[in-house]
Amino acid sequence: MKHLCCSIALLTVLVSGGVAALPAVAQGTAARPNASNAIDPRAVELVQRARAVMNDVQSMTYRAEVVGNMPDGNRQSVVKTEVVAERGEQPGQWKFLVEGDFAIEPKSGGRREGELDVRAAFDGNEVSVVDNRRRLVRIQETKDPEVVRVTMNQGNAATSVAWELFGETVLNGSDLAIKAELEAPQTVDGLECEVVWFVPPKTKSAGGTVHESAIVPSKIFFAKRDGMPRRFEVYRPATAGLPADKRGEPTRRMTIVGLSLKSELSGKNFTIDIPEGYNVTDADGKRRARKPKTDATPETKPAETAPAPAAPATPTTYKWPLLPSENDVMRVGTQAPPFELKDFDGKTVKLSDFKGKVLVLDFWGTWCPPCRASMPAIQKVHEKYKDRGVVVLGMNSESNPKANPKKFKEDNKITYGSVTKAETVSGLYKVQGWPTFYVIGKDGKVVWGATGLSSPPGGGGGAAAQLEYLESNLSQAIDKALEAK
Repeated sequence: MKHLCCSIALLTVLVSGGVAALPAVAQGTAARPNASNAIDPRAVELVQRARAVMNDVQSMTYRAEVVGNMPDGNRQSVVKTEVVAERGEQPGQWKFLVEGDFAIEPKSGGRREGELDVRAAFDGNEVSVVDNRRRLVRIQETKDPEVVRVTMNQGNAATSVAWELFGETVLNGSDLAIKAELEAPQTVDGLECEVVWFVPPKTKSAGGTVHESAIVPSKIFFAKRDGMPRRFEVYRPATAGLPADKRGEPTRRMTIVGLSLKSELSGKNFTIDIPEGYNVTDADGKRRARKPKTDATPETKPAETAPAPAAPATPTTYKWPLLPSENDVMRVGTQAPPFELKDFDGKTVKLSDFKGKVLVLDFWGTWCPPCRASMPAIQKVHEKYKDRGVVVLGMNSESNPKANPKKFKEDNKITYGSVTKAETVSGLYKVQGWPTFYVIGKDGKVVWGATGLSSPPGGGGGAAAQLEYLESNLSQAIDKALEAK
């Protein structure tokens, strides 16, 4: 599977709605440094590994949660979004679709204040941002990535894009001036991460005066599993020389969940339908004509009402598929990690409940178009095997509190069961993207697993062929599990 990512200009995490980029990191071979601007060689390795992955990335999806402290010190801004990105036609250009919520929350918890939808898109030629407060959509014609970022920031959408992943600056040591040192490993979304503390240099003016760099101290959390960042933190400049226990809270923290690196997004539409009753302006507020409304794609409809496609025809018989690498899913023969989750009716469901049965797991969410698209094939598998000691269980993850996955399944006549909050165990199950499928044998061990919808050998056939191939894969894996003693 080809990984999706851009070269990293680490770190461009959001500061007051903007971005601050780290200077380039130089290679080093010495032992752990003590000099003020020295670089830990392991930190360099982590950055270079992430950059190497990003160089091959063509598209990606992830969920982002960005928490920032408000000036009054008693509240925080919270942005929760789903982000889809794909390389554009221009060098260094990326297309984006960002959807989610923005809110101001008291630090003590409780009521969300001023909750608003976040919706923005860039198709390579135009960036569109929905402003619900003013009931308008801002559209700016541009191909410039910086203009895209600034325009998206008007709708709080820029804060949930991991811009540091999409830069084109090569970390070649040209600026040299940064201290990078390892800190104790931490866990993010069930993934063990190596943590690097980046400290900006002090700069000297022509008159000899020493100034603090405009670049702020930052932390990056690199997942050991795939080398990709999972969390970015930004701290106040005054914390640059302080030990970890004296720095206080970060001013902004971005956590990336459910990162999926894909080779393509199969014609994803990077545009936003203009809501009825909304005006259309350019970025400067000048009125512009509305474009004819187009039919909403499944990706732009509310997740809970988006219809699932019709069930595929009788599947073609393919050869037993090659299992993805162990970096993508759990290896065959691995003992399935235990879980204890609630179903849609509040009933506790545990892995141990299925001892002696074949269990099919489907990690899904209403926010995920391939998840919705795959459900008819999974439903067919459920109906085919439900009387043969096989249980199909949906592992649902939702970040949008407005989503109603139970209603979605009912509306689309999906009858197999589902549990909620599966994101709490997704790391244990090596879920790097949604959907992820597993067939667990009667002994509780993995028989087969895969991520996403794949085309059958030879390619071609479109979405229908992908569904047929998924059904074929699942059926073959289930048959193998049923035959096992």
